Amino acid sequence: IQHVEKSSTPLDRKFNLASLQLYTAGGSGGDLQIHGLPTRAAEKLRVFILDKIGSSLEQS
Repeated sequence: IQHVEKSSTPLDRKFNLASLQLYTAGGSGGDLQIHGLPTRAAEKLRVFILDKIGSSLEQS
């Protein structure tokens, strides 16, 4: 995983939901998308993944 994005449509925001897109090397679009997450959970998961990415880069 190289990069993680959180997004939400106007309808998602109305219901306090968000989507995460995870990108890997060489992909032209989001390699994995998770839709319908509660906004707070999506942000926590995004931060967790970014922390793990940073940890693995530091150990290389």
